Amino acid sequence: MEGNNLLNNLIRHLAAGILPSNIVINEDGTIQFVEEEEEDDFEEEEEEEDEEENASENSRESSENTRRALAREKRERQLKEIQTSDLAQSIKMNTGYFPDKRPKNCVELLAERRTNRRISSSWNASLLHRFIPEEGRMWERYRNHVFCGQYSKDGELFMSACQDRKIRIYDHATKKKVKEINARHIGWSIIDTDYSPDQRWLIYSSWSDYIHLCNIVGDVDTHEALDVKPEANRFCLFSVKFSPDSHEILGGSSDKHIYIYNLERREVEHRIEAHRDDINTVAYAESDNGNIILTGSDDNICKVWDRRILRNDGEAKAAGCFIGHSSGITHVSAKGDGRYFISNGKDQTIKLWDLRKAKSNDDDVPMTGSSFDYRFGFSRLSSRASHPEDHSIMQYTGHQVNATLIRAYFSPINSTGQKYIYSGSSDGNVHIWDVLTGELVKRIPAHDSVIRDLSWHPYEPLITTTSWDSTMRSWDLIPSGVPIERRRINPSVFYESYSEEEDDV
Repeated sequence: MEGNNLLNNLIRHLAAGILPSNIVINEDGTIQFVEEEEEDDFEEEEEEEDEEENASENSRESSENTRRALAREKRERQLKEIQTSDLAQSIKMNTGYFPDKRPKNCVELLAERRTNRRISSSWNASLLHRFIPEEGRMWERYRNHVFCGQYSKDGELFMSACQDRKIRIYDHATKKKVKEINARHIGWSIIDTDYSPDQRWLIYSSWSDYIHLCNIVGDVDTHEALDVKPEANRFCLFSVKFSPDSHEILGGSSDKHIYIYNLERREVEHRIEAHRDDINTVAYAESDNGNIILTGSDDNICKVWDRRILRNDGEAKAAGCFIGHSSGITHVSAKGDGRYFISNGKDQTIKLWDLRKAKSNDDDVPMTGSSFDYRFGFSRLSSRASHPEDHSIMQYTGHQVNATLIRAYFSPINSTGQKYIYSGSSDGNVHIWDVLTGELVKRIPAHDSVIRDLSWHPYEPLITTTSWDSTMRSWDLIPSGVPIERRRINPSVFYESYSEEEDDV
């Protein structure tokens, strides 16, 4: 019966022109049935695929473990090196930690202040670096995004720049607005501002061909447009800075050039092609000298320039470059000593650099990592990928860099000894790190949207933040609702009083 079924099945397949896979016709014309091994072959193939997948997974896991081990080793090496550096010695001395001396506690410091009128210059920082602002209060509410906000050098004024094309200047002691400037030639928003070193003038820039110069003090208002005469049709100076001697303005632009504008001759003195992409940020390495210039770009590289040897013949070369970010640079800020600076990057990291360890300038340095332009939409966060040639001396993470050019700074020397680095964030938080350990010591939930700029008061334990949620807020040590009386006294000694009767408000 079974043989008849097989024969009938064979006849049907032959009639259809198909020879079953389990039938073989021998040379003598006989037909031979063979056992199928398809299932066994399939199982073997599945086993081989599983083995290959497991091997690949093991390889990935091994590579990840190796990467983490190398990262830990690098971190330990960085911590060991920075603890013995001149940076560590400077911060420790500025905050009252002297070799072979026990640091004084708060009670001892206050007793010293009461009994001794001639205290050391580091007394303020010795006391106040222990207290990080965290109590918030609303200062001002606007109708548009706030892009910039900075205290003056003496801490008496605060300047905000808003997307409503207005620059507002406030008295810090009274919190009242003392001056309002209607900005001109504005495309999108006011992008950057800066005080002159003598605090009598300010400059601002936007998507236009001009730097605008305005007076802060004086009975007669001055508002002058300084034409930098770019070659590009669409142009923006993303960053502008007064030189320390107030004779020049430094700018970084969307056309990959740095501009140096001579205020005495009212003309551009230098126009240097400095990077291969937008220059988002510029700074001076020293607070009292304009010879050393820092730049950061969307080509992922920071560069250092010597002002004394710049030329306009296309042969200008950077004195050195700093490689380590895997995405564009949003901000650079110098410690002011001509040795150290930090850079904030779209790779979600802040990096600390030693100017003495710059790599020699090389036009063939490859653009590694990624580059994205988040001006045309809220892009995904760039990954925190490590750079194979990273030579930064410390890295700080935990904040978010997206949507705009987020800024980061060293904390003030007079009140903290520059012990901290602080930054805004696109998640609306203020982030504060210890410079020497890289530890995130404070995260302040400050706003409902991006914090593009913020400023730590030069003498008081107070931070003011400006945000895209259209508000400006102050953060200090005193709970919200408690009235504060600020007194104008010698700025080298911080003092404020409040009513204890209203502690429960």
